[in-house]
Amino acid sequence: MNQSRSGFSTVALAIILILLFAQTLACSPPVGNTTAPTGAQTTGVPAAASALSATLADSASVLLSWKAAAGTVSSYDIYWATSNSVPAQPQGSAPSSATSYTASGLTAGSTYWFWVAPKNSAGSGPSVSASLYFGVPAAVTNLQAMAASTSSVQLSWSFSNTQAAAQGFEVFWSTTSTQPSAPNLQLTLSQALQTGTACSWTVSGLASGASYNFWVASSNVVGSSAPLMASGTPNAVPAPVVLTATGGPSTISLAWTDVANSGLKPPVLNYLVYWSTTSLIPATPNATLSPSTLNYVPSGLSAFTNYYFWVKASNSAGVSAATVQSAMMGSVPATPVSLSATASLTSFAVALAWAAPADTVTEYDVFYGVHPTAFASATPVAQNPLPATARAINLTSLGEGTTYDIYLVAKNLLGSCATPASVSVTTGARPALVSGLSASQGAGSLQLSWTPSAGATDYVVYYAPHQATPPSVAGTGAIKIDTGATLGSYTITGLGGGTSWDIWVEADNSWGNRGQVLLANQTAGSSASVTSPVTGLTVAATGSGIPLTVSWSAPADGSATG
Repeated sequence: MNQSRSGFSTVALAIILILLFAQTLACSPPVGNTTAPTGAQTTGVPAAASALSATLADSASVLLSWKAAAGTVSSYDIYWATSNSVPAQPQGSAPSSATSYTASGLTAGSTYWFWVAPKNSAGSGPSVSASLYFGVPAAVTNLQAMAASTSSVQLSWSFSNTQAAAQGFEVFWSTTSTQPSAPNLQLTLSQALQTGTACSWTVSGLASGASYNFWVASSNVVGSSAPLMASGTPNAVPAPVVLTATGGPSTISLAWTDVANSGLKPPVLNYLVYWSTTSLIPATPNATLSPSTLNYVPSGLSAFTNYYFWVKASNSAGVSAATVQSAMMGSVPATPVSLSATASLTSFAVALAWAAPADTVTEYDVFYGVHPTAFASATPVAQNPLPATARAINLTSLGEGTTYDIYLVAKNLLGSCATPASVSVTTGARPALVSGLSASQGAGSLQLSWTPSAGATDYVVYYAPHQATPPSVAGTGAIKIDTGATLGSYTITGLGGGTSWDIWVEADNSWGNRGQVLLANQTAGSSASVTSPVTGLTVAATGSGIPLTVSWSAPADGSATG
């Protein structure tokens, strides 16, 4: 019974809903032929708002402002994103009467795009957009700190709005290198601005003569930029100058620049110049110069003496620290003159000699090399440096018969001569071994001949009885003959006929010899003037004793020729 009632109720409800829907369709005008009732008004979507601007509100918010949209507006949808793409859903909403909105929850360091779209019951109108970099401003540039008085320093810098707008500046200072944790001074942009993007501020109440470090950072409601540092001193006493000292042949020129003290209060009154041959500054200045003088040539200086120079800037409050430089007056030596090189007659050495200098020389250096050798590639001798009094030197252990290029450099305290003196020389040489040595027999002799050796001034001949294996150099038992001649021949006499000999010949000169040439197993000829005696000599008479008959036996060695 309960089940039947429930089914009837469901069917009845469905029929009622269908009838109501049909009645609604019958009362609605067809699409495209809508006719508003007499006296009714048509409502469309609103026009866009205009003049949307975005300004920094605080460290996480941006204030949006706009001009109201024309037409009926029920509210404004607010959108924002870190890319130029409208989000699908608005992040905020403002009432129809609003012309501003604060977008919050933003993150510093990004560019944000903002859109404002009016809407009403007919839908949303077109949006208006604006963008803004949400972050700290760019760091300041060109920070300088200049003394303004005995207790103040003027700071100057430039700023830029290319990143985010600067609304002010944080100023820090300390006599240490550590930046304070909190700014000593906070300036608004209008307080510091001078013209364009140039700013300045004078920090006062500082200790006279103390060195300060200053830091300046751009700031806005989001935060502060990285600081830029400069150092300055509320300095009644001038800063040190920048000094140069240049030595010449007969003068030393001093020059200095003083940019650091430009605009100093009180101004520089004098420059104090000191000099000494030691590194200790004199108690009183050697010269006092006007503030317009930025160079000076000291007098009474000695050549080839090292001088120290100091310059101080002074004003009514005191004297700056000294700036020191050193210099020497004079010139490098001239090229040495009359350089000569003579080869030794007995060894492979060369004697150098040169004339006394006409200028100041403190030492000499000698260089050499096998010809051709340029100065830049020459080898220094082991005796370098030679004393200033040196006028000669022997170069030993050189190559035999070798041509050398030799250079002599004069030096003093200012440097080396511009061009070294140079000379070329060839060392002595021993003669070559004899060549073409031969022997021909003579009566009890051997006639030697050979081709003369270039450079030989003497020939020495050695001979000894032939050995089965003769040595290449004559032994101590050999007979030595110094011919004392430069001819290519010599005859050894007094030899036994038919005897065999080993002969050695060497070519000599004052540098020695290169060795001996051996001619082995040479036989002397029989002597015609010295024969062996006859044997068996007899004399016999025949008849009355006349004539006599003489008979003998000839020498067995055949030395008799008649």
